[in-house]
Amino acid sequence: MTEKEKQLMDQFDITYETLTIFNFRGYRYERLNDALAYAKNELAVNLKLQDSKSIK
Repeated sequence: MTEKEKQLMDQFDITYETLTIFNFRGYRYERLNDALAYAKNELAVNLKLQDSKSIK
């Protein structure tokens, strides 16, 4: 953001909020719980695949 933009925001009483984005394997999530759910699910799937390969 430029100084001019900051001055205009002050002049017109404009505020902003930053958006936190969580990234997991190239996907973007606005909520940490969503990112965690996908990460945990992927871990469970990978563990299941490893178990099935070791049984052969």
